[in-house]
Amino acid sequence: MTRSARGLALALVYLFFGFTGPLMARYLPEIAKLASSGIQIVVPAPRPADGIVNYVNQTSQTGLLVVIVVTAGALSFDARRGLSIFYRTRAPGAFALLWPRFVVASVSAALAYLLGTAAAWLETRLVLGGLPTGRLLFGTLGEIVFLAFTVATVAAAATFTRSTLGTVGTTAVVLLLILPLAGAVPPARPWLPGTLMRAPGALVDGAPISDYLGPLAVCVLATAALLALAVHRARDREVA
Repeated sequence: MTRSARGLALALVYLFFGFTGPLMARYLPEIAKLASSGIQIVVPAPRPADGIVNYVNQTSQTGLLVVIVVTAGALSFDARRGLSIFYRTRAPGAFALLWPRFVVASVSAALAYLLGTAAAWLETRLVLGGLPTGRLLFGTLGEIVFLAFTVATVAAAATFTRSTLGTVGTTAVVLLLILPLAGAVPPARPWLPGTLMRAPGALVDGAPISDYLGPLAVCVLATAALLALAVHRARDREVA
């Protein structure tokens, strides 16, 4: 993360959206007027919550994809046969290979998200107004837990594929397609980890904190299960 541009790329992506999200919310009415070409477009007056909502909306896809790509590069150590043999003959087991990568990737993603959130909070205070700090902090905690879940999903996906691109594709399908489709099932919707992606924006907009306690617990349990699955499969996997 420090010797390459991976950590820097993560931080810059979240910082960019952290600074631009509130600005877009503040000046959206003016931008809409300039782009209307004579057509009347009614845009609600911006509120402080809109700054964080914009930031969350932009990072929930673009930021998440960057996390997946960066993490897949570290966890797909079986993608190159020579490198895989090098690691496996020097590490005491699959857990020793996966755990440090999981921790470093999760901490890096969390720090990048915190930097972006701090930028969005500062920018929102400057151009839109104050925010409920406690709600924002709880929502940020939920997003950080979801990012750890994302890294665990990458770790599990890497044991089902033989390439970094395959790991990225598999993880993206699970997180950006299957989870949203599962949200269409009413009984499952309140428990899905993907709910935490929107937590910071929803909470500062007035959503009850209790709505996110269930997804938070499920996300923690799912993260542990995915890591256990990744270790089990990596331990028994043959080097191709």
